[in-house]
Amino acid sequence: MTAPRPDLAERLVAALHAKDRTSVGDLLCQGADPNALAPDGLPVLCIAVAGFDHESADALTDAGADPAAALPDGTTPLLRAVDLGSPTLVGYLLDDNTVRRLSEAARGRLLDLARHWCETGAEDELRRRTGATEAAERRVVDEEYTSVEEVSLAGHTVRAGFLAVLTTLEERFAIATPMSELVARAAPHHLPDRMHANWSASYLALSERRGAQAWSELKTLRDHPDPVHRVLLADVVWSRALRAYWFRRRDTAHDAEFLFDWALDEADGMVLARLLEVYGGGTAPRPGGRRPAVRRSSRSPGAPPDTRPVLPGAAAAVRAGPSTQ
Repeated sequence: MTAPRPDLAERLVAALHAKDRTSVGDLLCQGADPNALAPDGLPVLCIAVAGFDHESADALTDAGADPAAALPDGTTPLLRAVDLGSPTLVGYLLDDNTVRRLSEAARGRLLDLARHWCETGAEDELRRRTGATEAAERRVVDEEYTSVEEVSLAGHTVRAGFLAVLTTLEERFAIATPMSELVARAAPHHLPDRMHANWSASYLALSERRGAQAWSELKTLRDHPDPVHRVLLADVVWSRALRAYWFRRRDTAHDAEFLFDWALDEADGMVLARLLEVYGGGTAPRPGGRRPAVRRSSRSPGAPPDTRPVLPGAAAAVRAGPSTQ
């Protein structure tokens, strides 16, 4: 086996600081050590983590970087990622191999840290850590298929995706979070014009629930007085159908009929629009077996290509709004 070349390590460090993802991939292909140490003595993966660079973190872990490596301060790259609140970054570091190797104590530490941020809030925790009193700076940033707020104070920056981080950890650690808790995490983060990371993580987790009892519980959201909760259920059904189409799930056979009946009764325009989008343009085949065309969707982080058959008249119905008769 050829020994790693020091010059490649130096170039890898420079590429990571510059967020030059193409060069990072090329250098790894040329034999750069994914576990090389940067001049500060930390693994190069820590550079990607600190820079919220999930693409480079993904490339490094694919090449063999260890997200669970013990650092001199007692943390790990994965723990540092959780502490920064980026759901996409944490998701890329939580590969199957890492999850299998994490001890119960390590899992508990990750969960406790995420819960602490959720309970305290991003800005309040930054104030507690820094003692700063000035106003925090906020901006919305995109993370692959979702968006999340970035909060900066006194030279420290985190992303307020801690609910999504917690949900991701629970899912990967096979913790059955109650449906009511996942709904409560999602509801405040419904956005009409984009997909918030906290919303996305909850509906994806809910769509993984299987069995008659889980579906029976989910269906109760159809009658919730808050339209946002009903939109959440529509997104859950969208994800269930997508998974059924691509991964041959067999527990969603009646979802299309459920959506059709629901759309006939739905009185809220926002909910009806989403139902028609899901039923007519974003799920598995309609009753009758028509196989949909395939195209890429941005509704779900990490999802395979979407399936979007067009239901005749759906667009006109959305424009007209719900019937008043």
